[in-house]
Amino acid sequence: MRTRATNFFLLFFLLNCVFGGRNHDLVLNVEIEALTPKGIQVTLPDSPGTTYFAFHANINDPITKSDPGTISGTVYETTEGKWVIRDLNVHLKPGDTVYYWVFVQTGRLGYRKDGRHTITGSFAEPESDTPTPCPPQYEASTLCKNMVVNLTERVFELQDSLALEQETNKILKELVKKDQKLSRTLVLEGLGVNDELVRIVGAIVRDKLDLSCGIKNVVLRDDDKVEFQVDNIDEKVQILQAAKTKLKYSRYVIT
Repeated sequence: MRTRATNFFLLFFLLNCVFGGRNHDLVLNVEIEALTPKGIQVTLPDSPGTTYFAFHANINDPITKSDPGTISGTVYETTEGKWVIRDLNVHLKPGDTVYYWVFVQTGRLGYRKDGRHTITGSFAEPESDTPTPCPPQYEASTLCKNMVVNLTERVFELQDSLALEQETNKILKELVKKDQKLSRTLVLEGLGVNDELVRIVGAIVRDKLDLSCGIKNVVLRDDDKVEFQVDNIDEKVQILQAAKTKLKYSRYVIT
């Protein structure tokens, strides 16, 4: 069962996952039950700040991270303190495996969890005569589905790339820390030979870069460039980042 709304919300879910994380076991404690004579019920305990719950699944067919699934449902409010999605059109039998992913919007963050559940011989009665409605059936167009799949796959590729870049930066930072001079030394271009070096360097960092760093060991080199040091590599990185934008149109260059 697919819906037009599901396809569009799917992209929204996965974009939020980049910021909210893919897994949150405390929030996403999902219970899946087979109903009699037929149907499936998915229940999630309510958590403070939760405003949205979505469930996507396939039966006996592994679901990918960008697949809306053959079973899907969304709810925007709780039922007796629980988030409940129920589809009475699903036929299940003992031994079936439900491959699923769920998404929860809690506060300003989105959380996703992938999982699977094997149906046992115990089938539950529906909790009420009025089931939580799943979205109306709609067979999505191939174009729409492909757009969703391609975009969501790209989101995860970017997330993986970002994680790799962060790990690489961490390793490089640790390597630079081993060289005390390299990790703390910067070079300032644009000062005149007779300038009061310590005062001027401190003023540039404080007033032009809006930073508060310890400036020390200021030396005028033979090439008329000023070399100075800060307390640690974090301050050096802050200065280099700020200088790229805040000194872009000035006569000063810090490297």
